[in-house]
Amino acid sequence: MIKVTKYSSKIIITISILIITPLIFLIALFGVWSQPSKDLIVESTSPEGKYTVKAYLYNYGATVDYVVRGELFDKNGKKMKVIYDDYHMKDATIVWIDKDTVVINGHKIKLPYGKYDWRNN
Repeated sequence: MIKVTKYSSKIIITISILIITPLIFLIALFGVWSQPSKDLIVESTSPEGKYTVKAYLYNYGATVDYVVRGELFDKNGKKMKVIYDDYHMKDATIVWIDKDTVVINGHKIKLPYGKYDWRNN
């Protein structure tokens, strides 16, 4: 049988604190508290109803500016991909040129393969 002394209980408490403290930090850093808020700004469906583009405003917190992200959905409402990602933006204007071409905030995107990403342009 293991004999528990004051010394061994202090060691157990210290080790527990050393393990739990970093876990709490990691959960706070990467967990649900650090998820950006996502608010729908505008939604627009293509003239023939083949696609729907939903533009969301992402807010990552005090140290990062707003991001507008456009997500492409098929006619069944299934998300296909992100087609628009722009930094330092708070609004989105969506205009359909034809059944497969959309302009989001002045950026022309040919669907279904085209996309705009501020990091690449």
